[in-house]
Amino acid sequence: MQQGERVYHLSIHSFTPVLGGEVRDADIGLLFDPDRPLEVALCAHWQALLQTSLPHFRIRNNYPYLGIDDGFTSHLRLLHPQQYAGIELELNQQWAQNEDVRKKIVQSVRQLQQKLKT
Repeated sequence: MQQGERVYHLSIHSFTPVLGGEVRDADIGLLFDPDRPLEVALCAHWQALLQTSLPHFRIRNNYPYLGIDDGFTSHLRLLHPQQYAGIELELNQQWAQNEDVRKKIVQSVRQLQQKLKT
């Protein structure tokens, strides 16, 4: 950042399929700040990659949490408003032990990384 370069921060978490008796209706959630065009564009691209490799998955934006909720990513956006892009992937825990799903997510991260290099 001190050299003026952009930083892309990607974090991957999981969420419980049922919370407080309510079934969460997503397999993957992509969290981002909808007021940051770079994050919006990156998530749109990532969602397309994921949807191609996991076509039956329900992939939702800013679900099961808002991408602007108080947390580490939001804090870094405040510290570095121009150079930082923070995206979080939330994986439904029902898929966390599925090796095929995990491999496809890793593959999508690699494809996203290639997109960032161009």
